[in-house]
Amino acid sequence: MIESQRHSYHLVDPSPWPISGSLGALATTVGGVMYMHSFQGGATLLSLGLIFILYTMFVWWRDVLRESTLEGHHTKVVQLGPRYGFILFIVSEVMFLFALFRASSHSSLAPTVEIGGIWPPKGIAVLDPREIPFLNTLIPLSSGAAVTWAHHAILAGKEKRAVYALVATVSLALVFTAFQGMEYYQAPPTISDSIYGSTFFLATGFHGFHVIIGTLFSIICGIRQYLGHLTKEHHVGFEAAAWYWHFVDVVRLFPFVSIYWWGEEPNGSNSSLAATKANRPCVAEGTFCSELKARAPSLPSLSTLAMCSPYLAFTALTGNQTKEPIHQQPRNGSGWSLGTAERKYWFNQIRVTEPVLIKDMRRVPGMTISR
Repeated sequence: MIESQRHSYHLVDPSPWPISGSLGALATTVGGVMYMHSFQGGATLLSLGLIFILYTMFVWWRDVLRESTLEGHHTKVVQLGPRYGFILFIVSEVMFLFALFRASSHSSLAPTVEIGGIWPPKGIAVLDPREIPFLNTLIPLSSGAAVTWAHHAILAGKEKRAVYALVATVSLALVFTAFQGMEYYQAPPTISDSIYGSTFFLATGFHGFHVIIGTLFSIICGIRQYLGHLTKEHHVGFEAAAWYWHFVDVVRLFPFVSIYWWGEEPNGSNSSLAATKANRPCVAEGTFCSELKARAPSLPSLSTLAMCSPYLAFTALTGNQTKEPIHQQPRNGSGWSLGTAERKYWFNQIRVTEPVLIKDMRRVPGMTISR
């Protein structure tokens, strides 16, 4: 540190890397748009932009390491800035992943008629949470213990043990990534299979991406520890990596509970849940559901799935579409069922028609009334 400096702050020297990073980002954006729209030279510009960004990241971080480790510019006061900034970054990541898990919970806690009124959706086979998903939950938690071991080794001045602990952390992270890839390869659903496939691959995929970033972070810290950059008084970079890794391994519990475990097929079969719902006694629409089941054999090519919820029942048409409306006359002057509203859509290549009581039509918009 310069002896004439009378304060604890770091006045950064002029650097070309901010403008070079901005130009690389601009080239990447324009090149990406050109490539997606099949313009000539789009792929070349996109590649040059990415190379420029990666080079800027390397040389900028190189300068930061030189300023902090060799020149001693990162005093205790200066270290507070990166710590607070990284904490806020982790908070933003928590909000991002929470949104993905909330999307899955929104669809699983109140399944809509479009997916069969059940979760997982009818016809979607899912993974057994007691197999690879459970193992892949224990692995990041174990790696969290390994990175804590590395932190204590650094504080105790035991450099070799810290390197061994980081090697163990990275090894467990690579095993997790390999199992995640194998799980994706063997997973029955795809990302286009209803809302289940979308939320499953989006949430677990982004978590896996964070694991890969944390793995690279830990590898860099292991190399720096091996080169003697980290000391018991100065290891902010390792602290950031450890915080990030603990964030990653704790977050793994949420997809395991909200996606794998909650989305498990009851008794190993979706059809068992459908049969249970179809056979349970109806409440408000008892007469309506009974007549619907009774009329099903008379309709052409019709397989009925009467989901007797408090609000609706629907039938799945496997062949030709029938336009025969299902009527319900008022009984005993109650007036609670004066007809039905119909909504038609495709589900798993099956034409589906929903007959819904007129009194409940306000709950499902976009209906056409049939009397």
